[in-house]
Parts: sequence; C-alpha cells; structure tokens
Amino acid sequence: MYLAGLSTSPMMAQTLRDFVPVEDFIKHCEAALRVFNRQDEERKS
Repeated sequence: MYLAGLSTSPMMAQTLRDFVPVEDFIKHCEAALRVFNRQDEERKS
C-alpha cells in the first residue's frame, strides 16, 4: 500500500506494506484517509 500527496511539491510515496490481506484492506484505507484528513486540518492553522 502506497501513500503520497498531490501538491505543488510532490514527494515519493512510502511503502506501508507490501501486501494487505483482503480482510484488512478497508481498515488500512480508512486509516490512510484519517491521516490525510488530519493533515489537511493542520495545514489550515
């Protein structure tokens, strides 16, 4: 699973896991979205 941002200065994505079992996939996606949303809130302040 890879994560990266789309900004004016993009960075290379970091590998979190090489393989995510199907039963854990939704949990990993939700966690990534929580981190992304938190980052957005921190940029505003």
